[in-house]
Amino acid sequence: MIIIKCDDGTVSILHPTNPKADDVEVDLLIAKWESSGKKSVSWRRGTKSHIPTDRTFRNAWKDDSPRVSVDMVKARDIHMDRIRAKRDAKLAALDVDALKTLESGDATLIASVASKKQALRDIPQNFDLSKAKEPEALKKLWPTELD
Repeated sequence: MIIIKCDDGTVSILHPTNPKADDVEVDLLIAKWESSGKKSVSWRRGTKSHIPTDRTFRNAWKDDSPRVSVDMVKARDIHMDRIRAKRDAKLAALDVDALKTLESGDATLIASVASKKQALRDIPQNFDLSKAKEPEALKKLWPTELD
């Protein structure tokens, strides 16, 4: 397996059909791979043990030779994007409730829906992902408002 450090800071993994490919063959494979628009900075040979088994934060992998690890700053961004997507879906559902409560004219219900919507809007600013120091801990952090 070939571990490629890309110019954008990401890591790509190539699995040559010939596991004993020499450096010239690997360079040709990487040139073909680069024709898809990616650019490599460097490459090295690796084994399965060098690659994380959990792909949850695959787009946050970084090359910490000899192992590939997870860049926790990028992983937190990825996780917050997932939280935002779930939050946006809940906000859209609450929009329907908001219209219904406005039609009813019930001030208590209107205030309740408005409060729920504001709590959802506040999640990105108030939900702290920085306490997670490893991917497993980060995966466990999820706002209760989204359950």
